[in-house]
Amino acid sequence: MGKVERKYDDKVDENKVVSQSVNYGEEVEKGTKIDIVVSRGKEDKKVEVPDLIGKTEAEAIKALYDSGLAVGRTEKKADSQKAGTVIWQSYGKGVKVDAETKIDIVVSSGKSNTDNVLNLTSYSESDSVTKKYTINEPSKNYLLLVTKNTENGETKLYEKTMVTGGGKLTINIKAKSTDKFNVYVNGELILSGEN
Repeated sequence: MGKVERKYDDKVDENKVVSQSVNYGEEVEKGTKIDIVVSRGKEDKKVEVPDLIGKTEAEAIKALYDSGLAVGRTEKKADSQKAGTVIWQSYGKGVKVDAETKIDIVVSSGKSNTDNVLNLTSYSESDSVTKKYTINEPSKNYLLLVTKNTENGETKLYEKTMVTGGGKLTINIKAKSTDKFNVYVNGELILSGEN
């Protein structure tokens, strides 16, 4: 026996011979040392996902390619983080995935400069007034509920899942001057009473 080298091999099971320095059937002098290569089995080709949060889009793409990964979908979303920086990645830092796995990223487009407006009507006679409620919208989609205070508790005026990228939402409600309303976000009371 000569040198024994161990190498990863996708086709040969672990601890079995992959190759030998002298081919089968060849004649050699007695005592000749034969080198062999022994399989270590299949190589674990999984790679760790790098931390992309806070990097620029270009830096994130380079980091993925340097790690043997690929870029999946890239989306832009309004966010308080600096425009052009990564705010979300589909696999977290340190997670092991197969080489060439596509990693989706979301890149901040900066703070939303446009405030959203929602106009509602509770009372439409000529003596109606406009009540104004302003909330900071969550960065993800959320359930908005607006209720009107009554003698028996609250009645629902408006309920909808809102699609948002952050920013502010102004709710204008045409109502009686004495009417009072409540605004809920994801079941949590945000504003109450008269504005």
